[in-house]
Amino acid sequence: MKSLFNSDVFNDTVSRIEALQASASRQWGKMTPSRMLEHSARALEMAIGKGPQKQVWLGKLIGWAVKKNFVGEKPLGMNSPTDPRLIIDDEPDFTAAKHRLLGLIREFQSKGEAGC
Repeated sequence: MKSLFNSDVFNDTVSRIEALQASASRQWGKMTPSRMLEHSARALEMAIGKGPQKQVWLGKLIGWAVKKNFVGEKPLGMNSPTDPRLIIDDEPDFTAAKHRLLGLIREFQSKGEAGC
C-alpha cells in the first residue's frame, strides 16, 4: 500500500498538489479542487490527532464488521459514506486550502507512523 511515510510517495503527492490548479476539471466525484483540498486537510487533521476524535454510536456497534471495507489496499468506492466532519459545504479559498493541506502533509510525514 502507498504510504506518505515512503519518501517517493510523499514527494509525488506533494508535487501533484503543488501542480493542482483551481480550474482543474473533476476526475472523480462532485468536489471542486478547493473542496477536495479542504476535505483532505480535515482527514489529515484527524490522522494527526487534531480536533475531537469521537466515534458515532453506529460505528461502535458495527465498525468491526465493516472495517475491512475501509482499511487496506482497496480504494474507497465512489459515493462511499463520508464522515459529516469531512463534508465541505462552502467554497474554500483555493490557495489557502492548498497551503493548509501541504503543511498538514508535511506535519503528518514528519510525525512518522508512531506519531499518527
